[in-house]
Amino acid sequence: MNKKIFIQELRKKLKRLPQEEIENAIGYYLEYFEDAGIDNEQDVLKELDSPSVIASQLLSDYAFKNDEITISKPKKSMSSIWFIILAILAAPLALPLAFALIMVVVAMVIVVGAVTFAFIVTTIALIGGGIVTSFAGLAVMTQGFSTAIMFIGIGLALIGIGLLVGVLILILVPKIFKGIAGLARKSLNRLKKSNKKEEL
Repeated sequence: MNKKIFIQELRKKLKRLPQEEIENAIGYYLEYFEDAGIDNEQDVLKELDSPSVIASQLLSDYAFKNDEITISKPKKSMSSIWFIILAILAAPLALPLAFALIMVVVAMVIVVGAVTFAFIVTTIALIGGGIVTSFAGLAVMTQGFSTAIMFIGIGLALIGIGLLVGVLILILVPKIFKGIAGLARKSLNRLKKSNKKEEL
């Protein structure tokens, strides 16, 4: 391998990153080679990890840098999870271990997504039911004051519970996705360490 092949492979492995991030990484390694000089190119190649390992680290670093900036946005957390999956694929790991880790991450994301969807539907149903029940209480006001107050009270309670569930969703979902991303990163780092031990 030479500098040109190293840079080409690294660029290919980083293609999922934003162009600016790719250029920064490539620029860093080109400068690293230039500082060492043409005569020391092979020494630099021996010193550096493979393009796959470097790409894996850069992808996971980008995912977590991106995740820390926007913790409160679940959409960004999802992109972080996908970057972690890409980092896993870029790492020179045993294929079955990488596949198993990806499946675990995907399963966790699906479960959290399904539970989140269920809570959103529950929130909408509670608020909608509360509004309907409150209006029903107003409608039966002429038939009996105590019945009307009971319906209005139940309606307001349902609306309150619905709003509480909605707020909990907004607070917990980003934290759960961040937790999944952190768990995936820890698993990736463990797999990398075990892979390096096997290489030694």
